[in-house]
Amino acid sequence: MFFTLACLFTSISAYSQRFERKVLPAEFTAPWEIQYGPDHHLWLTDRNGVVARVDTFGNKTIIYQAPDFFWGSEFEYLQSPCQKFVISGTLGLALDPKFMEDGHSFIYYIYSYNAGTDSMPKTTNKIVQLHWNKETETATFVRDLYLDIPSGMDHIGGRMIAVVENDTSYLYFTVGDCGVSEFSKPECFPDQSLNPDNFTQDPTTKNGKTHRININGDIPWSNPIPGNSMFTRGHRNPQGLFYIPDTKTVYNTEHGDFTDDEINPLYAGMNYGFKNVHGYHHDDNFPGEADFIANYTPHLLILNDSLVEPLYSWCAVPKPENTKDNSTWCTVAPSDGMYYADTTIPSLHNTILVTTLKTSDLVTSGLYVFHLNEDKKTLRPSTAKQPNPRRLFVEDNPFNGRLRDIATNHDGTKLFLITNNFNNEPNRIIVYTYLGEADSSDNSDTTETDPNDSTETSIQFDYTSKSEVLISPNPVNDIITISTPFEIEQVEVFSLLGEKVLSISHSQSKINVRSLPRGLYTIAIRGKGRFQYSYSKFLRE
Repeated sequence: MFFTLACLFTSISAYSQRFERKVLPAEFTAPWEIQYGPDHHLWLTDRNGVVARVDTFGNKTIIYQAPDFFWGSEFEYLQSPCQKFVISGTLGLALDPKFMEDGHSFIYYIYSYNAGTDSMPKTTNKIVQLHWNKETETATFVRDLYLDIPSGMDHIGGRMIAVVENDTSYLYFTVGDCGVSEFSKPECFPDQSLNPDNFTQDPTTKNGKTHRININGDIPWSNPIPGNSMFTRGHRNPQGLFYIPDTKTVYNTEHGDFTDDEINPLYAGMNYGFKNVHGYHHDDNFPGEADFIANYTPHLLILNDSLVEPLYSWCAVPKPENTKDNSTWCTVAPSDGMYYADTTIPSLHNTILVTTLKTSDLVTSGLYVFHLNEDKKTLRPSTAKQPNPRRLFVEDNPFNGRLRDIATNHDGTKLFLITNNFNNEPNRIIVYTYLGEADSSDNSDTTETDPNDSTETSIQFDYTSKSEVLISPNPVNDIITISTPFEIEQVEVFSLLGEKVLSISHSQSKINVRSLPRGLYTIAIRGKGRFQYSYSKFLRE
């Protein structure tokens, strides 16, 4: 059955918005990119070199699959006690900035291929150009645009965007350090001089860089070093790229090592510090960081070379003592971001939206929103009543899980999120549709929150989903009765902030919620032999 349940509470922002949540039927295995095209379709990359196109109803069409996609081989790292395979995958995608115009219907995307031989394989990545025939709705291979993008045992980056600057179209793409942390996995490189993460500062290598090429694959004459695709250096695992047109600035989102995930404005030729600098420059939270900053020597071949601080850094704290237990690492693993310029959703105007992947003992994944000042370059100060950043759709975190990427439609009324979960379930596109400002005269049930106690519940929802579950009574004082067509295996209850407050791992159709404080909760019910939860909301009176 279909149901709608309004989740209303006092907003802590200047606005109070309502959204409808919907999950599209299209399924994906390991999605990386999601973009909303000028053809009003979603474009995505997925496992095995796949490019897919999804219409507004959620119908998916695979429009291209790379015939030379390569999964990597254990023969590449037989000498390593760390991992058997080099990282492979299908990564970033970009549409030509003039995609709907004749002669410009091109798609660009990154995937792994074998740059060696069958007996001596070498997993690397490349960017290829496809031609999109809008009449037949098919894509055909045009050419290899950029070859020999390095891979490694981790941190390969792999995001790409197409940007028009001064009437010239560019492709920006990221390459991670392709190494592994010497703190958490020192056994991977007993001789640390062989770890690829040592090359992030070296402009003659591709590791740990943002690269810029012309849309035709040539190297721009205006790049920091002539004939070199390097645009910026000193990056660890830059998985996101987005652009703010008014300031003509490209930004990345980047994974830190244990701490200090970053959002960085990217300026030509500049150095972002890794692996010598982590996050902000003033905190000296990693050994040797302050000394490197104080004694930094600009590169002779790069004009005005200097170190650049991030716009924002999560968790500017010291490296954890236990570098083996990632639940103690203060990192959200930001995957991608976008700039929301529209005024359609007032509380999101002039913000950066960032999807994240990781939840630990210290941080929680989800969709983060960063409010910019009017200059579109600096962050608005954070206060108790207007925190910056904050997370959106917090109550849905248990069901959304890891968020790989985000896109918005042409008028800014919809936010599209693509999940990237590891639980053997298909990943899907989640759509949040803006329904307007909440009516102050709404007589629906409400749950008030103190702004000083909660910094993240500033969006209101009309929550719509398909469910096979009926719960009653609702609102409830003590006992909930669950009616389902399947045998119950597990029941979990979550608070508005996504905290699990009740878990029952056996068949039971009556749940006692008397111990829960008054408020609105999400209940998730999984049947035996099922991967997915059915879920609903209830009000504890």
